[in-house]
Amino acid sequence: ANAWLISREYVEMIARRHMPAEEARLLRMENGPKLFVAGLLPALLALVPLANLFLPLFCTAYFTHITKGLKRL
Repeated sequence: ANAWLISREYVEMIARRHMPAEEARLLRMENGPKLFVAGLLPALLALVPLANLFLPLFCTAYFTHITKGLKRL
C-alpha cells in the first residue's frame, strides 16, 4: 500500500506542474502498474532509519525522471 501511495503522491505532484489536473490523473491511471513497481524502492527506503530523512528529496528527483519518461512533458 505504501508503494502505491508514494507513487501516486509524487507523480501527481510532478505531472500537475506540467499539465492540467485531468491529464495528470489520466497519466497516473494509465500507468498504474508501472508506477506501483517504481514506488517499491522508496517504500523500502522509508524503512531504513537515516535514509528516510532524505526520502522526499530522492522521491522528487526519482519520480520526475519516471514521469518525464512516461510522457514528454
